[in-house]
Amino acid sequence: MTAATALAVDERLVSRYLPYSHHVTDRIIACDNHEYMAVIKVAGRAPDAYGQAELKDWIEALHNVLRGLPMGSLGLYSHIIRRRVTEYPDSTFAQPFATRFDAAYRATFDTSGLMVNDLYLSVLIHPVADPVLGTFASLEKADAKRLAHWQDESIERLDSAVRALTAGLYRYDPQILGIVNRRGLAFSETAEFLGFLLSGTHRPVPISRERLRETLPQARPIFGRHGELGELRTVAGSRLFGMMELRDYPEATKPGHLDRLLGLPHEFVLTQSWGSHTGAAAKKLVKKHHKLLVDSGDDSVSQVTQLAEVMDDLTSARLGLGDHHATLLVYGISADSVRQALAHTATALAEDAVGFRPLDRALEAGFWAQLPGNWHWRPRPVPVTSLNFLCFSSLHNQLTGKPAGNPWGPAVTMLKTQTGSPFFFNFHASTEDLDETGKRRPGNTLIIGMTGTGKTVLQGMLLTQAQKFGAACVVWDKDQGMQVLIMALGGRYFNIRLGEPTGWNPFQMEPTKGNVAFMVRLVIYLAERQGEAVTTRQRADITQAVQQLTTLIDRPARTLSTLNTLLPNPYSEDDTRSTIHARLAPWCQGGEYGWVFDNPTDDLNLQTGSARPALFGFDLTELLDDDEVRGAATLYLKHRVDALHDGRRIINLYDECQHPLKDAHFQESMQDAARTIRKKNGVLALATQEPGAIIDNPVGASLVQQTATLILLPNPKARARDYIEGFGLTVAEFELLQSLGEASRKFLVKQGASVTVAQLDLSGCEDELLVFSGSPDMADIAEQAVAQAGTNPAAWLPVYLNAIKQARQ
Repeated sequence: MTAATALAVDERLVSRYLPYSHHVTDRIIACDNHEYMAVIKVAGRAPDAYGQAELKDWIEALHNVLRGLPMGSLGLYSHIIRRRVTEYPDSTFAQPFATRFDAAYRATFDTSGLMVNDLYLSVLIHPVADPVLGTFASLEKADAKRLAHWQDESIERLDSAVRALTAGLYRYDPQILGIVNRRGLAFSETAEFLGFLLSGTHRPVPISRERLRETLPQARPIFGRHGELGELRTVAGSRLFGMMELRDYPEATKPGHLDRLLGLPHEFVLTQSWGSHTGAAAKKLVKKHHKLLVDSGDDSVSQVTQLAEVMDDLTSARLGLGDHHATLLVYGISADSVRQALAHTATALAEDAVGFRPLDRALEAGFWAQLPGNWHWRPRPVPVTSLNFLCFSSLHNQLTGKPAGNPWGPAVTMLKTQTGSPFFFNFHASTEDLDETGKRRPGNTLIIGMTGTGKTVLQGMLLTQAQKFGAACVVWDKDQGMQVLIMALGGRYFNIRLGEPTGWNPFQMEPTKGNVAFMVRLVIYLAERQGEAVTTRQRADITQAVQQLTTLIDRPARTLSTLNTLLPNPYSEDDTRSTIHARLAPWCQGGEYGWVFDNPTDDLNLQTGSARPALFGFDLTELLDDDEVRGAATLYLKHRVDALHDGRRIINLYDECQHPLKDAHFQESMQDAARTIRKKNGVLALATQEPGAIIDNPVGASLVQQTATLILLPNPKARARDYIEGFGLTVAEFELLQSLGEASRKFLVKQGASVTVAQLDLSGCEDELLVFSGSPDMADIAEQAVAQAGTNPAAWLPVYLNAIKQARQ
């Protein structure tokens, strides 16, 4: 015998350890021992913002489904695969600054890494191994007809069980794995899942004539002589791993008992199995254990009582019983890293009274037991109830958002959850499983955050990332917080100073029907500022004067002062009432407010060409506390901005929106916009530091109701009334918000019933932060840089950044 022949004889084939034969249907695989299997991939449900009572309700709902399945012939395997991913979306931007930031932001994920949790539930139907029924024994000697009948029966029972489970898991987004068509070829998703368990890598598995046990092996597992560590060797490389098993069970279980694993910084595979017993077998086992405790004279009264309760629940079919095992396989790049990861994981789980111990000499058995259907390889199965199994396999996970198929296409940006998973953020709320590109869905967004929690930075970052859509953007700013960013993106920024000419002249707009109607409305608004109503006769006079101004007067002469001369009765015959002429005088040249609208030319140009983005910012800081000017200014600006709503994508961001919302006309305008802006392909984003100012506003309830996305930054002073009654948070969601540190850069994102804790990590984006986080002095430096280097952001931004850094030193 040659050395090569001897080696081949000694070498054990991986296929010997695999129970999988072939697909009998698109979704069902035949296994050894007349067993049949289907696999459900589950997105999971985020538990963070729910209390234990609600989580218990989730488990009870799943338990009701499980209790209706055929005990004795049912087997379940659950897997959590935690793996590293690089899923940052590719985007194209017209502005160099946006491109530069996107590259820097992508690098933050390359440095810190992202991890996702893939959840799987394998459902198996096998013959009942019961000495009374004897089904398993009868199949051992069955003929082909009997086996065919058992296969048909098993497929029907398995289909029924899978239907029941997917219906019960509808909130968990279940997907049954099966045969799929890719470029005209058939591939097995189920086999690809099994292949990952074997090799630790994902690869496509085409359907072939060979048995699955022959096509699945792509890695050779090697186990240490003393069982401490193992290695998976493939053609491309190898992966080291270590394994632990659940040995010490807690006295009681709770929903999500193993949820600590979901946020650990290690790649792992958690495998759990539960092979159900028939009712008779379960009661026999409990009776035997009960008798042992009583006969031994054990003083553990509580255990005896618990067993009596379990027996009652089994008799009443309120519980099922089955053999359970749990193993954790942890990957690492070196032996030391594997050992450290195992120790760290065991310590974390010990905090919930769960004892995982290294498998050591049972390492090989534990590895093969990861494969659904390999029941005989399980090292130390322990009987547990169906409720205990669901508490260990609660199918909890972090939400990941919707990366593509949103109304504007791809996600706005990617954030990181507190468990290190990616979260794809969108303004719009759309159906998770549907491609809704081009659909006009609600996208209104409300951003609440106190000073110092990163609200301005978050707004700037989202606005920058949204440039991939080519959307127009209008920012109503305060304290010049976003001036530098808008300039860096090539937009125009208008600083409105109290008492300084604005360059606005509404009466030089094109005399369209809409603009003429607005001129009349504006004049009436100004005339009523002192509390005197405009009569029907005066309204007719105003309308006539506006018509004369726009048809008979040349554009350069169309001013508010000219309009005032066209109004009749400059002097009132009634001393108790002032004329319209007199009421408009303060708004004309020479008057207290003549600088607002009575300017020789209208310099507010919102037209854009192909070379410049439709991005505008207005700083209204000095006007916000002036009740006279604020309302008139926002009335005019809102009319001009509304002209941009012509079907193009557009974002309207109102920072510190509580100020303009003091005016009745603005309340009505925002209420209408909140209801209708989606039909115009727009997004309304309102931001404030004062949640109470929104809640207590006359239209606050309507604005909240029309909000698709709620972003809540940390607020240690948060009032339950505002957040629970006003914004509709649950008590658990409110407590979760309160637990976020002010400097954590974490925040809640709530869309419908879905809540995620996201984090904005801009470490490595120091230059971009100097653009996002603006202030009046930083805006001044930016304007000086523009004066020195020109209006091209590529030229003045380096000058600005250098000046800022020098000033801070």
